[in-house]
Amino acid sequence: MNVLGFLASRGFAILLLGLSILILFVWSRYPELYSHWLLLVPASLLLSLVVCVSKRFLSTTTRGLRFWGSVVFHLGMIVIIIAAIVSPLSRFYAVVILPEDVHVDVSNRDFFFVEHTPLAPPHGFVYFRLNRHETKYREGRFPVEHIAEITVGHMSERGVLAEDETIRVNEPAFIDGFQLLLSRGYLTPRFVLTDQRGKVIFDAMVRLSNITSQEDSFEIPEAGLILYTRFFPDVYRKGRTYRTLSLIPRDPAFGIKVATKKDPFRDIWKGVLRVGEKATFQGMTLEFRELKPVVEVEITKDPSYYLVFAGWIMIVSGLLLRYVPLPKKGYVA
Repeated sequence: MNVLGFLASRGFAILLLGLSILILFVWSRYPELYSHWLLLVPASLLLSLVVCVSKRFLSTTTRGLRFWGSVVFHLGMIVIIIAAIVSPLSRFYAVVILPEDVHVDVSNRDFFFVEHTPLAPPHGFVYFRLNRHETKYREGRFPVEHIAEITVGHMSERGVLAEDETIRVNEPAFIDGFQLLLSRGYLTPRFVLTDQRGKVIFDAMVRLSNITSQEDSFEIPEAGLILYTRFFPDVYRKGRTYRTLSLIPRDPAFGIKVATKKDPFRDIWKGVLRVGEKATFQGMTLEFRELKPVVEVEITKDPSYYLVFAGWIMIVSGLLLRYVPLPKKGYVA
């Protein structure tokens, strides 16, 4: 069997391209299935293209613009495949969760999550702080803009340098080559549960759904309770029901049903709490202490981006050289 002929065959290349597309499709939906062994597919495609270009280059004696266009096109594909192989190994990715007015140190693994890859560039970030978050709405119901004003502390030649940045969705900030992208923003309530003597049983910020039509829940294991919640950004009462006037948090409140874990279908208390209000049941007091904006910021740095950009330039240039109409005289195709 002619191994080089098989590697350079169009059928083998098409098969590998199909497998690559399938892997990307599955990976985008199930990222947990990713393995470095999958890089064997683009590596095999890279080998196939290198053999194909080399054979054509060595076997062709007449090398006109169309020939060079084909070579440049295939070289561009080779560059992009190299980028696809390098990217999972060299890409830096992290997520930082920022409650408003809270100093988040990068050593805090509850708020700063880093995806480690073998060749990822080291980061010099020290801390983050969310100073302000704002969501702008049209007609009070349709979000049109998300804005986060943050302070980033990072290492520099003069020590730790604090920089103030404003980031929006699709308008990231750039620090030392790292991209800071606003991923999402939401409102997080703080609930405090105390016993009849005032001793704190539970005191925490709880991430709950901000969708007014969606019920959420959380547990307080220390008291054996489960709380079912519904958020009202701008609450008002109509008869015996509560609704919201808009999505703007002018008068935020949570509708709450409290039950025990032993009997989760029987409410021991239900009602609506605004910020600062309390409810008392079974010798305990539940307070809706505060509501804080929280944003999630994605931090990325991918050196292979420049390879992808260069590869696409080469592919487009190669196609133009290969298929641009040329005068018949003076040119060899």
